[in-house]
Amino acid sequence: MLRIEDFIRRHLEDPDLDPTAIAAAHNISLRHLYGVFANRHETPSEWIMLLRLEAARAELSSGTSNISATGQRWGFKTPSHFSRRFKAAYGMTPREWQLGLCRAPGLSPGPLGQLPPSHGLANPLSEEMLSPDNMR
Repeated sequence: MLRIEDFIRRHLEDPDLDPTAIAAAHNISLRHLYGVFANRHETPSEWIMLLRLEAARAELSSGTSNISATGQRWGFKTPSHFSRRFKAAYGMTPREWQLGLCRAPGLSPGPLGQLPPSHGLANPLSEEMLSPDNMR
């Protein structure tokens, strides 16, 4: 598992990183890859998306990064896809995050999906957002 995790982290910026590419790089079947992730209670695609969003959010926190370039750098194929996924995960657009609205009372930047209960947002990691069709 550590080898697979390392591979994913090293290739996060590749927009074509997906379970098929991961399985092929490790000479294992897709079924085996999903079995390895079963103990994590998330799919490889879900974990890739979480890591990409966390990396993009950290980069945007500097306030100087170009939003479109940040999304592209972290493997999002289009700016609109990046913005939709970011907003679904954090309850605000990348621009709002970058402008510091994440630092408003009760919205401190914490781990993905762990906004305080008072934020008033639905579960940022809904089943619809994490469906395989939405991973690209």
